[in-house]
Amino acid sequence: MESGRNGPIHPLARSQAWEPEIRTRVRVIWRFVSLFPDAVVEDARHRDRRRRRRRFTFKNIVAIGLFLFGTTFLWMTASFTGRTPPPEGGIWTVENILALIAVIGFSAAGWGVFRELAWWETAAVASATVGLIAIIPYVLGLSQIGVGFADPGVQINLAMHVLGSAAVLALVLVPAVHGWLTARLN
Repeated sequence: MESGRNGPIHPLARSQAWEPEIRTRVRVIWRFVSLFPDAVVEDARHRDRRRRRRRFTFKNIVAIGLFLFGTTFLWMTASFTGRTPPPEGGIWTVENILALIAVIGFSAAGWGVFRELAWWETAAVASATVGLIAIIPYVLGLSQIGVGFADPGVQINLAMHVLGSAAVLALVLVPAVHGWLTARLN
């Protein structure tokens, strides 16, 4: 403990002793800020705009898009067939494994884009390929449990995953499209 003129100073008493100095500093800062209110508010607005601009870059949107597209492969698992309990069997086990590999791969590719890592293209191609392969056991599993392909949910699910995986493959493997993408990511 510190000691003062009249004996030891308790920590609470010490903080109360400093209180007038803190109030004085706050008053000085407040007076300065009140002289230039527009500058302080404008600076805060610009700072918020800069943060928003950095947040919504093309690179971040591509990274989030890869991640979100990857999560849609969960819709192809046995849990999303609408059956209680979910269908079982070898086909659905293979489908679940392939769908989870696609989810993990697209998440890794999105992270790679976000962190500007060189391997994101390899992860995207591998994930899109696994995603296209995962469609085969999905179709076989649906026919096994008697779900028709006339169901709009099944049609949307199949079309979205075929077209999405093809789009990812095109973004990485077609030179003109790949050049356009990498120019905007940098």
